[in-house]
Order: sequence, then C-alpha cells, then structure tokens
Amino acid sequence: MYADLLALRKHLKARITMYEFDNGKQPSIDAISYLVQQTLYSKRFFPYYCWVVLAGLDDAGKGVVVEYDPVGTVEKVGYSAKGSANELINPALDTIFKGKSLHEEVFSHINI
Repeated sequence: MYADLLALRKHLKARITMYEFDNGKQPSIDAISYLVQQTLYSKRFFPYYCWVVLAGLDDAGKGVVVEYDPVGTVEKVGYSAKGSANELINPALDTIFKGKSLHEEVFSHINI
C-alpha cells in the first residue's frame, strides 16, 4: 500500500510539473481532480491500493474536498478522513461539520 502511494505521488507530481511547464501556471483544483481521477481509473484492473483525499481552493476561493477510491470513483464531500485513523477522526468531524457547507463557518474551526 505504501509503495502504491509513493508511485501515485511520483506520477502525479511529474504530471503536475509538466502541466506547469506547458502552461506557465499552476493547475486548478478541478484540473488536478480530473488528473487524479483519470490516473486511478486507468489503473482500474491493477489499481493503486490507496484512497485519495484532495483538498484545496477553487478559482472563487471556496474550499473543495474530493475523495477517491482506488479505481477512481470520485465524490465531492464537505469533509473527509481516510487511513488508519479514519474510525477515530470521523466522529469528531461529524460533530464539527455535520449539516454545514464549505464556507467561512466551516473553515473558522481550522487554524491555518
């Protein structure tokens, strides 16, 4: 699983670097989301065994959280947690964010 994560990270980093070189700017969160989805889906018969959470700001400055399963199924969510601490952190996230949208009131809980 960790080797798959490293391989996926290396592949995505290379593709994002190529995008920046070709276009002279950083890709948007939607472009990166599409890249992750296509990368995972292209390996669906021998998938990267990792669940991906992509978070960032869209062009309007609003928060975006996108989660993927190993075969590239994508879902935009308000919040997400994956990995070994998933069972511990999800109840806390549910308590904080349940029923709220991704606007200022949600991000007011996060100190950046």
